[in-house]
Amino acid sequence: MKIEKLAGIDIGSNAIRLLVSNVITDKSSEIPSFKKSALVRVPIRLGADTFLKGNISDANKNRMVKALEAFKLLMEVHGVSKYYACATSAMREAENGLQIVEK
Repeated sequence: MKIEKLAGIDIGSNAIRLLVSNVITDKSSEIPSFKKSALVRVPIRLGADTFLKGNISDANKNRMVKALEAFKLLMEVHGVSKYYACATSAMREAENGLQIVEK
């Protein structure tokens, strides 16, 4: 049996979420099983900025960066070997979305 820790980060319009999962592979089965290890949600409300003002405010940008820094530490503590992050339309449609991604 092999257990690997994987994580996913969802940067949504209302909240940013981190899911840490144990992926268990067994020699007797080709299909791995997934067991949730941790789920953290931080309500940032990026959509309120983007859809009303066209860009993400400095305050929410700073909150998002701090949340992602916290997620990095949580992934280290959990021993995550790989992760993937994706953003929804609030981040993609914001005029300053690319600058925030670079930060």
